[in-house]
Amino acid sequence: MQGGPERTSDLVEIGREVVKKCGGVPLALKVLGGLMHEKKSKREWLAICNCEIWKTDDVQKKVMGILKLSYNNLPPKVRQCFSYCAIFPKDHRIEKYEVIHLWMAQGFLRTSNQGELMEDIGQEFFNILCMASLFEERISDRYYQMHDLVHDLAMILCGSECKGAGHANDDETNKDVRHISLISSEKRLEIPKGIDEVRKLRTFYSFHSYGNFYDPSQVIISLPKLLQLWPLRVLVLRGLPLRELPSSIGGLKLLKYLDLSDSKIETLPSSIVKLYNLQTFNISNCLELFELPKCIETLTQLRHFYAYSIYIKYRETSRGFNKLRFLQTLDILKLCGGPESASKHIAELEHLNYLKGTLRIENLGDVNDVKAMEKANLTGKENLHTLDMDWKSVTEGDNRNVSHHTELLEALQPHRNLQGLAISNFQGLELPCWMSNNSTLPNLVKLELRDCNKCTRIKSLGRLPILKELVIKKMSSLTIVGEGPEEAPILYPCLVKLLVCDVRNLEDWFEDSADIFPLLQELELRRCPKLINMPSRFPSLQKLTIEEVKSDTVRSITKNITSLTSLSFEGSSSYSEKEEEELVARMLGNNKLLKSLTVKGLSSMRCLPDLSGLQLLRELYISHCEALKTCPDLSPSLKELSIDDCPALEIESARLRCVVESLWIDDVKAFLVDDTLWSNKLSHLHVNNVPEFVQLPVNFLLNNMHLRTIEILRCPQFEGFLSSNEEEIRSSPDSPPPPSSSSCCVQRLELRNCTSILRLQLQWFTQLQYLTVVGCKGLQSLEGLQSLRNIEWLAVDLPFLDAIEMDNHLISSLNSLHIYGWSCLKSLPEQIQHLSRLEYLNIFGFDGMENLPDWLGKLTALETLEISICKNLMHLPSANAMRKLTSLRKLNIQFCPLLTERCKPPKKRCGLCSGSSEWHKISHIYEVDLGLESFD
Repeated sequence: MQGGPERTSDLVEIGREVVKKCGGVPLALKVLGGLMHEKKSKREWLAICNCEIWKTDDVQKKVMGILKLSYNNLPPKVRQCFSYCAIFPKDHRIEKYEVIHLWMAQGFLRTSNQGELMEDIGQEFFNILCMASLFEERISDRYYQMHDLVHDLAMILCGSECKGAGHANDDETNKDVRHISLISSEKRLEIPKGIDEVRKLRTFYSFHSYGNFYDPSQVIISLPKLLQLWPLRVLVLRGLPLRELPSSIGGLKLLKYLDLSDSKIETLPSSIVKLYNLQTFNISNCLELFELPKCIETLTQLRHFYAYSIYIKYRETSRGFNKLRFLQTLDILKLCGGPESASKHIAELEHLNYLKGTLRIENLGDVNDVKAMEKANLTGKENLHTLDMDWKSVTEGDNRNVSHHTELLEALQPHRNLQGLAISNFQGLELPCWMSNNSTLPNLVKLELRDCNKCTRIKSLGRLPILKELVIKKMSSLTIVGEGPEEAPILYPCLVKLLVCDVRNLEDWFEDSADIFPLLQELELRRCPKLINMPSRFPSLQKLTIEEVKSDTVRSITKNITSLTSLSFEGSSSYSEKEEEELVARMLGNNKLLKSLTVKGLSSMRCLPDLSGLQLLRELYISHCEALKTCPDLSPSLKELSIDDCPALEIESARLRCVVESLWIDDVKAFLVDDTLWSNKLSHLHVNNVPEFVQLPVNFLLNNMHLRTIEILRCPQFEGFLSSNEEEIRSSPDSPPPPSSSSCCVQRLELRNCTSILRLQLQWFTQLQYLTVVGCKGLQSLEGLQSLRNIEWLAVDLPFLDAIEMDNHLISSLNSLHIYGWSCLKSLPEQIQHLSRLEYLNIFGFDGMENLPDWLGKLTALETLEISICKNLMHLPSANAMRKLTSLRKLNIQFCPLLTERCKPPKKRCGLCSGSSEWHKISHIYEVDLGLESFD
């Protein structure tokens, strides 16, 4: 802040008084901080300190007053942008560029200077709202959100102009409403009545994802009427099960923003090219869309075209884009149709010099014309920050020599502003000269080379001045990186992360310098079995991953490393036992600051070094060490321990008396537990396929009060949870349990395929919410179920469901039931019909059942019904019963051949056809999955 000492002193005193009046409320402090930062004079600061908002003692009213004060100090053009954000519900993740494009579509971002872009004005307005703390960053400068009170202010300001999620949901829609939003965390939000009569509507924003929101079929039914509302500027139909759009969409002459992403759209009407004012068009993740309409070049105002993850096969996604001179976003360009066509279409990039952000170009291997590559003029695209070039070819056969491939890539030199570059499937022997030139790529931050399988050498990349991440993957012919000793004083001066994976013929990283990799923090070398020479100075390295690298190379790389906090070391089949022990001991001895350690694939090593000296170690993972017999002494700071596929290992609980919070044991020989085990912090216990794991003492459950999850799978000798007088319990089924007042804090218990359990006592599990008991064929009794007052999830084999009394606690709490049947059973247990809160029902393995009962219609809260491996099942409940399932949104039928055939929809979606006698019962359900395909 500018000013002399006396003035600064005055402002500091006023600032302290304002902070005191905020009463420690973080939102108030942030918002006022942003506001006062823009006020430079003592008079302005005093006006804030003495304003009316401080006269109330109600904290919420005081904060709302501060928010209004901040809003009133915004420029008028920014205020309307802020109030428009009331269309988003509370806690909604706001994507920065999306909201800027929405503002643009509403006409809020008008330019006054020639050459000024609306998007830049939007970015400026967005930054102002962030400075005012009305938007808060959530994820990496892309996703933001509004505080609930900030959202309340936006709703107040928008008044009756905006209706939707979180707004007053009157039965009738105000005919003067301008913006309707159907985004909600509510499970059943109704579309406002009379929506088709709202003649001033400018925004219809519908965003659907399974599991909540409204019934999307209502939008589809209303769509023809919606498309008659010509004032629409914004139409968002994201995630809806639309197969096609009415051709009447072409009548929305004022539409500027159209989002069909994540929908089931198969075709676009030709009339869509009549949307002459369209600025933003999003068809990303429309996985069933295979063709764009012809004459897309008529959309001359198009600025942003999103088509990521669409699979338009054997058709050109680039046709006509050369005429879209204002285009800024073209996230993917697919070149198809053979060499001549591909060359023509890459050249259409020539005049698209406003392109910005990320551009991925696919099928570059089909281009054979160097002049077409030069004409694409990537050097002139100064606003592109990331370029991803895939050279895979869809044309069979390639008769070009490898030098021609290099010439083609040489012609695609990008602008020097480029920050990220990825090249995959390139078929040349060498990479272009511009890639290693620090003057042509001075701003490159990330470089990724993948599947360039004919490339034998990479020239030095060490001179790129601000390169931070370098990835080299699956380059099967690469043998050398670098050009020998370099004269440069520093190589890779800013590199932080280096990944070299599946480069099986790499022998030399042939460059060295007095100062190389000075800032490298993460190094990953995986499956480079021939690597001999590698630089060995890594003064800043913190994370090291080595897998299948020569032992001498490992020694050379690690000899000077002492700063690691994370180490993952996987052996090679060429290592001897002595080499394994020596390499592990060397790395652990030199790196006492380790927090995470992974040891994997050391097949000969029989014991690990003492780890108790690693005072900071929090995570330990041991895997695929076939000869390992004993567990090492552990660090007292260890929080997570995972041991997997060590078949000779016997684990004694005495070695685990530490503060471990999560314990995962898979595929070891034995796990021996005594009732003094060991950690009062243990929260998760997982034991899988341990032949000599017999029991968990009850005292273990009661003494570990932080324990929330127990998973015991495929342990054939496990007998259950036994008291200290184990022999007495085994011999006398009537032995009394510990006092009923004793209970543990476990919330999730899973027992699968533990065939030695005879009697399962649950009275200690009073806080249990999730219970799975499946495949325990020796089980004779389930006891203490009446103690489970909070059970929400239950998965059991059917014979034991009959023993479960449907008392009031179970009926009122259970919302998910998975039942596993026997092949001889011909019906479902009738007590299921009493589960009034059940939302999810999974019926599995009822081979003897042919019909589902009509009483399933009583489960009115049911949202998902899954039926699996019922090979003789032919009939669902009656159509009347299925209609009573008013909440049912998803039906999933797997491996039920007779029922699947009967449930298939007719080929034409009207009427019934032979072999589909069940379709009319389920045609109203939002999502029907019959295994091979879904019908929405």
